[in-house]
Amino acid sequence: MAKKNFLDSIDKTNISAKKGISSLFTGTEIKEENNTFLAEKYPEEIRQTFIIKSDHLEKIRDYVHLKRQQGDSMFTQKDALQEAFELLFKKIGKIPSRPEHIKEAEKLRSNKIKRR
Repeated sequence: MAKKNFLDSIDKTNISAKKGISSLFTGTEIKEENNTFLAEKYPEEIRQTFIIKSDHLEKIRDYVHLKRQQGDSMFTQKDALQEAFELLFKKIGKIPSRPEHIKEAEKLRSNKIKRR
C-alpha cells in the first residue's frame, strides 16, 4: 500500500493563512463557558486542591464505600469532606474572619500562580 500524502488536503483548508492548526481550536472560550455554567449551578462552591495524608484519604474512600453500601449510591468524597468540615466548624464554634488585607494578599498570590 502506498503512503498517503496529506499535505494537499491541509493546504486546501488554508491553515497556514490562519496561523496554524491551533487557530482551528477555541479551547479557552469553551473552558470559560464551562466554568461559567458551573459557577451558576454551584455559586457557593470553588475547586481547591489539598495535600492530605494517605491514610486520611484511605479513610475517606472507606467511608464513601460504606455509605454507598448502606444505600446512598450517590455519596462522594466531596460529600464526605463537606460532612467533616461541618462537624469541625460546629465543634470549633465562631471563627473570626481574616482581615481584608490578608484576603487581598491571598487573592494576589493566587492570581500570580494562575498566570504561570
